[in-house]
Amino acid sequence: ILSDPRVQGYHRLHILSFDRLQFLLLGQNTARPAVSQIGRQMMVHKILRDNLDKLQIFGGSALQPGFAREMANTITELHKYAQGLDEVESLLQRLEAGEDSLQPAHDASRRFSALKFADIGLVFRRYAESLQDRFVDTDAQIAAACKAVARAEIVRGAHLWVDGFASFTGGEMA
Repeated sequence: ILSDPRVQGYHRLHILSFDRLQFLLLGQNTARPAVSQIGRQMMVHKILRDNLDKLQIFGGSALQPGFAREMANTITELHKYAQGLDEVESLLQRLEAGEDSLQPAHDASRRFSALKFADIGLVFRRYAESLQDRFVDTDAQIAAACKAVARAEIVRGAHLWVDGFASFTGGEMA
């Protein structure tokens, strides 16, 4: 950028990682301590233990070794692709109503998927509630940054160049 002879000088030039951009967009929300991967697993394990009677599919395996880690990884993946609780609940409603195009003909399979997503949605909701006003999940910040970027002064009228990335998650692309 600076080697371009047309550029006489600059101000407001920022070289940012996604993490730093998220901090600039959501700085007021990052004053809380961040939850670590192990912390997320511990919270999910407690949620699973406390909600065994409400889990329709995962109740039998919720306390098995490694299950909380896998459920925490599912939450992480949802966050990385900017899929929040609203998106999970929307998918669940479509599955329950038979509107999901992924499984058009198999009612039993669609019902089973709906029950699984109901369990995932329950854990995801309880996890979000347990974080609220206490911790910040850095993986969830990308979805919040996607919503905040539209009203952020720092990007208004800005030109963006992206360099040095082999690929993007869905949330980063958004």
